[in-house]
This record gives sequence, C-alpha cells and structure tokens, in this order.
Amino acid sequence: MKKVNLDSMSLFIDSLNIIAFDSLQDFQWNSLRDELIIEKTLDRSIFQEPSKKLTPEEIDSIQNMRGPISPTLQLKKAAFIGIENDSTAELQESIPIIKPERLGIILVEVNTQFDNYYIDLLDERNEIVASEKNNTNFNFVNISPGNYRIRVLIDENGNSQWDIGNIKENIPPEPVHFFTTDEGNESLILRANWELGPNRLVF
Repeated sequence: MKKVNLDSMSLFIDSLNIIAFDSLQDFQWNSLRDELIIEKTLDRSIFQEPSKKLTPEEIDSIQNMRGPISPTLQLKKAAFIGIENDSTAELQESIPIIKPERLGIILVEVNTQFDNYYIDLLDERNEIVASEKNNTNFNFVNISPGNYRIRVLIDENGNSQWDIGNIKENIPPEPVHFFTTDEGNESLILRANWELGPNRLVF
C-alpha cells in the first residue's frame, strides 16, 4: 500500500458512536506494507450497559436508540491505494468484543543491574504479544488465555536496540534471558480472569 485515505475509514460502534481514524499513528505496517495492525483507544463507557438506576422505560429507550453493540470496521471504496494505483473495495467487517473477564493479567517485577533492556511476552508461536522497555514494575494486561514465555533482551551498548553481533568481527550477540519459575519452567499458563504473578525477573 502506498496511500491511506483516513476520511474513508471509521469504526461503527452504534448509532451514537462512530469513531473516526484521524491519525496514522493508529496504524502499524509490517516491513512489506501488505499487513496492517490498527490500534485505537476507545472509551470503555461506550460498551457499558445502561445504568440499572434508570427506569425500565429509560433503559429500553437507550437500547433501542443504540441498537446492539457490535463494532464494525467500515471502509469506503479506495480507502487504501496500492503501488499500482489499484484500490480496495468497500468493506464492512464485524469485530468481536472480548470482555475483560475473558482475559488475564501477568504481573512482572524486575531486579537488574542493567539500564537498558526490553522485556517481551511471547506466545506459543514465539511471536511478541506485548513488550516493555526499561520498566521495573509493570503488568501485561488484557492478555488472552494461553501459554507464554517472558524474554529479556539486554541492550548493553545503549544504542536503543538489541544487536545480533558480528561473526566477522568476533562480536557476540547481546545477552538474552528467559524467565523461569521456581520449578524451572519457562512456560507460564494464563487462564481467563486471572492475575498471574508477580513474576520476578533477576538478571
């Protein structure tokens, strides 16, 4: 893709809430620019049910006005333009809502002598689910149930990246550590509606 038309994209929550994409900061492309991740922060209150303090008639009125809450990504024709000047067709794609109680939290505490490091949460496919930089006490939140590992990449030379080393110059890769439990396991099993930890990393 070579161009994004932001005014041709929106997230339809309900009849009262249509969210526009007003910044390219919401988008993260892969290196080939053929796969896109969209991250948009939304107000939690949008998804809340009407207060039980309201009368039944008021609740019915609000629900009828809002309709069922089922977010839909709406793309008008030519929302994306390719490098050959081809364009995407009109699209409406329903997005499922994952409720917080179906997710979990992994608590992390760090004790280290290093100033610069990255802490990655890896899933079973060894893909990064979440990451933190130079943080000593934090939580990985809204994580789907499953098996995970915590990886530490140490930026020893402080150049804001983890270096793989150089064989020709006999420079080894910068250090990598994996968190292990007291039982010696690298795998962490997270269940829905759980807080797992604190997991104490010492390196």
